[in-house]
Amino acid sequence: MSWLAHRFLRLTNMLIYTKCFSIRQLCASFLLLFFTCSVFSQATLSPPVSVSALVYSSTAAELFWTPTTDLVEVSRNGQVLGVYGSRSLFQAALNSSDSYRYELRTVDNKGAKSSAVIVSLSTRNFSLPIKRVQPIGQNNQVAPPPPEPESAVIEAPSTADVTTDEPALSDNEPQSESSASAITQTPDNCIARDTQGLLACVRNANAYRRIDFANDIQCDGNCCPNGGALLRFDNVQNLEVAGHGHRLLRSAGQRQCGLLDITNAANLQINGLRLDDDQQVSGCQVGDNCPRMVHIKSSSAISFTDSHISNGKGYAFYVQGTNGFRFERSSLHNSGVLGMYIGHGNDASSNVQILQSTFSDNQTNGLALLGVTGQSITSNLVAENLFVRNHRKGQFAVEPRYGSGFTGGGQLYIAEASDVTVRNNIVKDGYCDNCFVQRRNRSGVSGIELGRPNQRSLSNVEVSNNTMLNLDGFGISQNANSSLTQNVSILNNVLLNTTSGEQVTGARKSGNRILNTQNFDSFEDASDLGGRFQGAVNCSANGSVSRQCSGETLFGQCAVQLQLGSSDCDGAQVLLTGPKISISAGQTVVASGWVRSPVGQWCTVFRDASDRVISEECKNLHDVGISTVQPFVGMPTIEASAPGGSASVQLSVVHRQAGATMWLDDLKLSVSQ
Repeated sequence: MSWLAHRFLRLTNMLIYTKCFSIRQLCASFLLLFFTCSVFSQATLSPPVSVSALVYSSTAAELFWTPTTDLVEVSRNGQVLGVYGSRSLFQAALNSSDSYRYELRTVDNKGAKSSAVIVSLSTRNFSLPIKRVQPIGQNNQVAPPPPEPESAVIEAPSTADVTTDEPALSDNEPQSESSASAITQTPDNCIARDTQGLLACVRNANAYRRIDFANDIQCDGNCCPNGGALLRFDNVQNLEVAGHGHRLLRSAGQRQCGLLDITNAANLQINGLRLDDDQQVSGCQVGDNCPRMVHIKSSSAISFTDSHISNGKGYAFYVQGTNGFRFERSSLHNSGVLGMYIGHGNDASSNVQILQSTFSDNQTNGLALLGVTGQSITSNLVAENLFVRNHRKGQFAVEPRYGSGFTGGGQLYIAEASDVTVRNNIVKDGYCDNCFVQRRNRSGVSGIELGRPNQRSLSNVEVSNNTMLNLDGFGISQNANSSLTQNVSILNNVLLNTTSGEQVTGARKSGNRILNTQNFDSFEDASDLGGRFQGAVNCSANGSVSRQCSGETLFGQCAVQLQLGSSDCDGAQVLLTGPKISISAGQTVVASGWVRSPVGQWCTVFRDASDRVISEECKNLHDVGISTVQPFVGMPTIEASAPGGSASVQLSVVHRQAGATMWLDDLKLSVSQ
């Protein structure tokens, strides 16, 4: 007899043979049985893992997790926010005077839930470097959580409670302006407090085991000493550069020299450091031949962990001839010509690991592999990263036969490589604002781009379990006349609302789920608003839904503007509804789009044959990421299954915030077969 059955029998016997019991005792007994069953059910379902959070500002934070099944339920201060099939949830409109307690539970297809992982956070310390919040381990010590300027998924396998209260700072943890006193001077470390002190530490790097940043450092004068990179580690071994979450900002010299050069080095670790080449200085063009911001060559065992590189002017991060390069829980943002380039073919790198990092808003490829080799399929690994809004500006001209303009391309480009696995990445929100417009693929920004044109340049490469969303090119594309063989595998990827899911021939393909964009509205046609889409305003004399063809657009010339002026009653709102698309019960619908100044929410609305609303699937529009360089960002993707009795589905966008104006563009709605 099972333990649970034995427990039930024992409780029943107690109720039958006990001479004196009340109704209250009866209820208590069955409540005890119910609690026992509930605990038994929870014990069979594992909670989410790798749970963490990032505080971006006084009003914004983001939760991250790795689900153990497809769905995770998220509650905030006791209220269920929703059940999500994603890996993160952005939270906007937070109040810095409030504290927030999030509970994350795994949910299976029968509605059973796991025990909760608790994340408690406050945004009150937003002026400090961006704070990461992690679960507390078994020993009640918080793992070192270096702050970071971009959202990045990190690993935190504990499921214990989380708190944002600052732990006692150690030498390896992020520190605020008062952190200098917490760094202990020893014979093995050099403490950098200003530019000259940092340069002295670097010149004598082989005399130390660690260089500690005691505070943020800014170089605004001679940032190219002796005509070379600001920081040069030549022939350095066994050194850690501990940034403690601090920023090195360079305000001069970005177009004359690099920021960090590493040559003939071994076992060099860069941890918790922010390298910034100043957003106020514009990026370079290819012909400018600007220097690499970070250049690693002829080295081994080089790692960047919890570090963040932003606003590079040319090729921001360049790795060549290096055996053992690791970029983990880090970010690369707003590069000029290209994000991270790992190559060359005649000077290849090996044992490359790009893990749990974010590549965002880089002008062309976020990551390009153009010379990577190994010994087995997992020698080089690109896994669990986020690629978002990369290839936003073209830099390389199209062939003259196509006319003028620049080429599109992949956010992740695997050009020349062998022994590489690319898995569990998210690649989303791709468009290029100056690229050659193709009739079918628009600006041609794809998720993953494979092969060099007219060459067989890939061998023993696996692309598996990646998710591609909201791209105006292909989900996975192959360059013209590049030759792929069966040892290149495209397996179990999800490609939703891309112009064309994949264009790959010769490779082995299996298990890929593809839903191409079917219904696309960019509001370029004057009849789109008032025809396919309808606007409505309630209780606001100066509210409006209008088509705007001006600088507020994303792609092309026009967008739709939703403006709510005064609020004349409690029900004041502005509403945009799309056309009704035929659908049947069980079919899947996917909605994507772009938004500027997001407020309110958007929904897929399911109706029956009598036009009655039977179900809605909604996402808050303010729950989206932000960009420091682009006004439009991707709307949260909605993926829903039509309930029984469904006859049609339509998009609906509404906001009720008085005085707020929002713009929408490139709305997509697709229905599975």
